[in-house]
Amino acid sequence: EAPVRFTVSRALRQVRTLIKREQIDEVVLVGHSMGGLVAATAASHRHAKRSRAKIKGLALLAAAFDTPLDQVHGRAARRDMAHHAPYPVVSADIPVVLFHALTDDAVPVDRSKTFVEKRRAQKARETKLQLVEDDHIFRQNGKRIVDDIAGHVLERFGLAEQSLHI
Repeated sequence: EAPVRFTVSRALRQVRTLIKREQIDEVVLVGHSMGGLVAATAASHRHAKRSRAKIKGLALLAAAFDTPLDQVHGRAARRDMAHHAPYPVVSADIPVVLFHALTDDAVPVDRSKTFVEKRRAQKARETKLQLVEDDHIFRQNGKRIVDDIAGHVLERFGLAEQSLHI
């Protein structure tokens, strides 16, 4: 089996290293698919305390929650994935916006719905799920979703009245 460079643990270390190197004090984490799982894990109780930055929000696109190990490529990646929660418990005070395509063929939409249910059970401050007619990589609605994420980020930093051009 060919070596796989991606693991959730390696990605978490890269996020922490970037935050430390760039001396970031506050951050909104954005992640798609496996990157969404990494962002949620980074904001979980267990990992957030290791970060120097205050996590002000999450924007998750088709986050790969509860991925069956047989769908993870590479022995090391599977072994690593087994050590991480399938649904990370993100601090209740961190606002989360999720986007998921109704016709996603890679990550079933029920996984985002389950994450939202778990957040509601924990009485989380703000959790919003936006379902869109699209595929896993958001070919049709990508620009609109990027604009929505930009608004989410600006709002987290008290800049909602300003505009961001991407």
